[in-house]
Amino acid sequence: MKAIAITLSFLSAISLAACGTTGASGGDIAGFSRSSVTGERFDLTEHLGKDVVLISFWTTYCEPCKTEMPFLQQYHDKYGPKGFQVVSVSMDGPDSVAEVRPYVRRMGYTYPIVVDEDGSIAQRLNPIGAAPFSILVGRDGKVIRRFSGFKAGEAPLLEGAIVAALNVSAAPAPTPAPAEDTSAVPSADAPIVDETPSVTDETPQDDSAP
Repeated sequence: MKAIAITLSFLSAISLAACGTTGASGGDIAGFSRSSVTGERFDLTEHLGKDVVLISFWTTYCEPCKTEMPFLQQYHDKYGPKGFQVVSVSMDGPDSVAEVRPYVRRMGYTYPIVVDEDGSIAQRLNPIGAAPFSILVGRDGKVIRRFSGFKAGEAPLLEGAIVAALNVSAAPAPTPAPAEDTSAVPSADAPIVDETPSVTDETPQDDSAP
């Protein structure tokens, strides 16, 4: 019965992650402060209410986690200047925690990665210990969506959610008209003289005459 209860709890969490959650009352994320694997202090409270934040839980023995982390580095590099902050939280226990720093160093990750040595971060934000498991937080400090599991083919979904959060918050200027508008089939009254050397290029400019 205990195993069944755990399984149902796990499936419920995955279902919640699949549809996402919008942070209203109770959707706030509590901050935490830890030393990163590079020795620098990372304080989440410095980013909550200011940046779009992605909190990602992982372990060194989780292959999907290892698949996801290069994408997190990519998002860090690409969207960091636009107000995006990612932090990975290692849930490695006594048997594997010593592998965290060498692995991060070997892979060359530069975004903040902390170790949840006492389990208090996971207890608050990821109580079932799912990995990989990510929480996307808006600039208002409230949860936008939760993601459980990861496959490389799902990277556009995660990136799209990050971009949407940044766009909604930053209200960017409208993008220019797409290039394909100029490649549409020309109509009779609007020839495209600069696309192809058509006959209209060589005819005299007296086409207004009857």
